[in-house]
Amino acid sequence: MSHISKVKGFSDIDGYDWAKRSLPGLQDKLAAEYALGLMQAETSWPNEHMRRAVMGAQQGSLLAQNLVKHYQNQSLAEVQRTLAVTSASRR
Repeated sequence: MSHISKVKGFSDIDGYDWAKRSLPGLQDKLAAEYALGLMQAETSWPNEHMRRAVMGAQQGSLLAQNLVKHYQNQSLAEVQRTLAVTSASRR
């Protein structure tokens, strides 16, 4: 089997849907929410996955460290406030 035929075998898979369906069985749901949020970044930003990850992140966790880097070194509290305001204004 050539490399090309292996790649084409996955062309119909919706990676976002596949990852979302795996969420209930995962141990670190917040990290998965972050990943799903990044997957949806082109269509919706900030999105509900990112909000759930940010609001649930614990100070000092690997998720919090990644979020702080992603949000250009704002503190986790600043990112949480920003997304809480954005979420409230969408209602």
